[in-house]
Amino acid sequence: MAPMPLMTYEQVRPWARSIKSKVLKKEMPPWGIGESTLKFSNDRQMSEKEIFTLVAWVDAGAPKGNDADLPAPPPQQPHGVITICPPTPSSHCCDTDVAAAEIYPCG
Repeated sequence: MAPMPLMTYEQVRPWARSIKSKVLKKEMPPWGIGESTLKFSNDRQMSEKEIFTLVAWVDAGAPKGNDADLPAPPPQQPHGVITICPPTPSSHCCDTDVAAAEIYPCG
């Protein structure tokens, strides 16, 4: 999770060189498991092609693309609400089921 929003071009552009550096060091996107031969459904690691594309974009001056090519924005959560949807366990190793939860700030 970044300490700043990265949802729009205007938010990302000032951080382009830093993002490139972190991606090349494989510190971004965060993935605590590291290199593994195991496959995880929530694996956020970037492929070599994705890394090359990002590096080439930054090296080209991080130009803004065509707004018509943008994907739809994700749905907005109410302010202060975080929805957590952990992956479903693949085996019955636990006594309880894992389910989605909403966390509301205290106070």
